[in-house]
Amino acid sequence: MIFYVVLKVSLKLFHAPDGFLIFFHYTRFGCLTLGALGAYLYYHNSDKVKWIISKWWLEILAWLILLVVAFNKFHLASVIDHEIISVVTLIIIFNQIANPKRLVSLENKLFDYLGKISFGLYVYNPLIIYAMSFLLNRFVIENAFLKQVVIYITVLSAIVLVAHLSYHYFEKHFLKLKFNYTTIQSAASKSESVD
Repeated sequence: MIFYVVLKVSLKLFHAPDGFLIFFHYTRFGCLTLGALGAYLYYHNSDKVKWIISKWWLEILAWLILLVVAFNKFHLASVIDHEIISVVTLIIIFNQIANPKRLVSLENKLFDYLGKISFGLYVYNPLIIYAMSFLLNRFVIENAFLKQVVIYITVLSAIVLVAHLSYHYFEKHFLKLKFNYTTIQSAASKSESVD
C-alpha cells in the first residue's frame, strides 16, 4: 500500500504522462487495497482494529471528515484524497461492526431498507442524475443554496423511488429464484428472506 501511494505521488511530482495519472486516479486501486487490508485485519482479529475502535476521538474525527466531504470542502492532496477517504471510511466501518459503544449507530429501519434496495440505488443512480439534470435545468432558481437543496432532495427522492420500484417489481423475483437454487445458504440468506 505504501508503495502504491509513493508511486502515485512520484508519478504526479515527476509529471508522468496524463494517461498514467488518469489510470491511477480513476481505477482507485489504492482504495480497493485499503478495503481489502481492512477486511483482512478485521477477519484476523487484529490488534490494530481493536486500537482503532478503542479511540473515541478517532471515530469523531472520521465522522467530521466525512461531514466535510459531504459539503465538498475536503482536499489535502488531490493525488491521495481518495485513499484518505478510504481510511476514514474504514474507521467508520470498523466502529459500526465491532464497537458496541460506537458514537453513531447506523442500525435503524431506514438504513436497513436502503441496504435492501441498494442494488437499485447503485445501478440507477447515474441514470437518474442524468435524466434529472435535464428536467431540473428547465427551472430557474436564482438562490444557489436553494437550488442545491432542490436538486439534492429531488434527485435523492427519485433514486429511492426507482430503486424501491425496481426491488419490488423486478429484483425480488430473481432473489427468490436465487434462494430456490442455492445449495449453500449464506448467513445473510438464512437470517433474512426476500419480502
